[in-house]
Amino acid sequence: RLFNLPMRPFVMGNPNGLVYIGGKRMTAAEANEHPERLPFRLTAAEHGRSADSLWSDAIGELKQMVENEGEAAWPEIVRRYDEYSLYEFLKSRGFSEGAIEFYAVMNFVESDLHNSFVEVLREELSGAYVDMQTIEGGMDALPNAFYRELRDVVRFGAEVRAIEQDREGVTLHCRVGPDTVSFTGDYAICTVPFSVLRPIEHRFSPEKERAIRQLNYHASTKILFQVRERIWESNDGINYPPSDPTTSRGVVLASYTWGQDALQWGAMDEETRIEEALDDVSQIHPGIRDVFEVGASHAWYGDRWARGAFALFAPEQQTQLQQAILQPEGRVYFAGEHCSLYHAWIQGSLESGIRAARQIHELPAA
Repeated sequence: RLFNLPMRPFVMGNPNGLVYIGGKRMTAAEANEHPERLPFRLTAAEHGRSADSLWSDAIGELKQMVENEGEAAWPEIVRRYDEYSLYEFLKSRGFSEGAIEFYAVMNFVESDLHNSFVEVLREELSGAYVDMQTIEGGMDALPNAFYRELRDVVRFGAEVRAIEQDREGVTLHCRVGPDTVSFTGDYAICTVPFSVLRPIEHRFSPEKERAIRQLNYHASTKILFQVRERIWESNDGINYPPSDPTTSRGVVLASYTWGQDALQWGAMDEETRIEEALDDVSQIHPGIRDVFEVGASHAWYGDRWARGAFALFAPEQQTQLQQAILQPEGRVYFAGEHCSLYHAWIQGSLESGIRAARQIHELPAA
């Protein structure tokens, strides 16, 4: 599984990862072993238990279903639980308000509490954080490799403004600088997010139009620091990959937020974002300001070509929208992470792209 924008950070599962809650700095292992040190109001039955243990009990039956039945278990799970938000599911399992806060804070899903429970469960039970792969030298090596093979047919700077089709083919009307240029082919594969597709002139079925309008896109904002010394390694024995053994410099993902948190970070100018992130990271790594060199950030909701970081179902959206999301419209086919159930992952983009290409390849000859 290739990763780019997972819903939860890569430090999960690292017992040496640091947490800072209620003015207390501790490792994840310490937080799990001594949950009583954390400022959450738990019931007597919940007191002294880790967030992971409470969650394991809550999904135990569903985990067993998937272990016993594999992929065949998911239609029944979706039928029973697609209407639940994560918050509603935890309430149905007897979690107190304090335990919900405990689980959400410790697992970085506080901004996802009112999104689909099945989204979170699928990541948990499909091994989203097992055997993750990255590309040596940077994830941009993947699109660059495609480009090297396709450079003769790639056209940069062409902004699609309208999609037209008839029985013979598809025409894309594009703006190139001040000019309008049209491209015609037998079929088109549309990979732009539905959030970007909305203002492009097109005429699709009512079901597809509903999916384009309603599919929920999650906000996300990332802030990164470049430092001249990786103090997290020398001071705390933590490795934030990737690290380069040929230099003491490093880059750290200082802040990675979703939902309302991301929108608040996104509303700041870049200088303010970086300054406030420095304040926050200083609570985890007190010497960060002494080694800080430069920062960078990106807010996906403010990105004209993304208008959101990734698709993320609201309750019932898988049941109500998924079939229409995947459905071709005449000679127009669809791909992208939003056209898979691996939302937010490069894995989903690759899977859906292969599917769309195969659908066209297997069409009967005219």
